[in-house]
Amino acid sequence: MLTFAVNLLFVSGQILIRKREFELFQLLQIPMLFIFGVCIDLGMFISEPFLLHDFLLNAAPASEWSFAVYASRHAELLFGCLVLASGIVLQLEANTLLLPGDALVKDFCGKYGFEFSKIKMSLESLLVISSLILCLTSLHELRGIREGTFLAILYVGTTIRLIRGRIRKRTLADCPARLSKRKKK
Repeated sequence: MLTFAVNLLFVSGQILIRKREFELFQLLQIPMLFIFGVCIDLGMFISEPFLLHDFLLNAAPASEWSFAVYASRHAELLFGCLVLASGIVLQLEANTLLLPGDALVKDFCGKYGFEFSKIKMSLESLLVISSLILCLTSLHELRGIREGTFLAILYVGTTIRLIRGRIRKRTLADCPARLSKRKKK
């Protein structure tokens, strides 16, 4: 429920940023949240038997498994971040419906001229730090936040910037008219 409430705040933020330019079809982000949540749960359920760290846990002696598990989880994190960043870039370039957090970042960047990946990393860092503070003040311990959380922010943001840069470079190279307009700016 808290995640849903935060995402409603993101939609409200989009309305505040875009004002009369806010398109009503963007409200479809709200039911999309439910579909997104189901897809995450389903993906976790389907992939659980195939997670690399489980295979390594069963195959490696107890004295060696911690490094093997840590390395495999890092590899899974890298792969997941690559897939996530690629999906976000495809949605941005196709100008399709985004999840509320990404749509808020897109609208903010569109209005104020910032780079999407930097603002995305900033927003996600702010959210994680807020979660960290809430966790420490209410539970008096960390739960669900470790170094992988911060690495994911860095990996996704950097990958988005790299992929979008390559797409734009290729698009400019394929279209001389765009290149000449860009040089004039």
